[in-house]
Amino acid sequence: MLTGAAGGLGRTGHSVVAVCSGTILVLGCLSNLLVRTPISLILLNISLGDLPLCALGTPFSLAASVRGSAGCTRYGFANALFGTVSLISLSILSYERYVRVLRRRMKVNVSSYQKSCLFIAGSWFYSLLWTLPPLFGWSSYDLEGPGTTCSVAWHARSPNNIPW
Repeated sequence: MLTGAAGGLGRTGHSVVAVCSGTILVLGCLSNLLVRTPISLILLNISLGDLPLCALGTPFSLAASVRGSAGCTRYGFANALFGTVSLISLSILSYERYVRVLRRRMKVNVSSYQKSCLFIAGSWFYSLLWTLPPLFGWSSYDLEGPGTTCSVAWHARSPNNIPW
């Protein structure tokens, strides 16, 4: 019942895995909200950045293969936006740990609620700053490598893709 014809997971198996994963996600988010530390806000931002990436990745990937350029633009934008938010949030978290563990004598407080919220807003702003221009004609999102994923068209040599 849980396995498919080729030995992989069937529809029921995928549903069971999705429900278990969703339950773990909800419990993880609730535990982060209950901890209520400034660092947990950064961790929650990483989770909230990865959640749409997981939820939209497969449908947008399908849209990219079916709809061509328009689907590829959506898929590339979603991957770039949410992936950059996660990477910036991980960088902020690692800097906070560096200051907390190795620079105790500096008396630098990077883990206040106000600074955490500023860092979170900054991560989203920075990500939008670099992922929105291809939607407005400065560069573009296109198939990359073997043609299975979409990203910024790094290889293109059109006037829109060459820096000033």
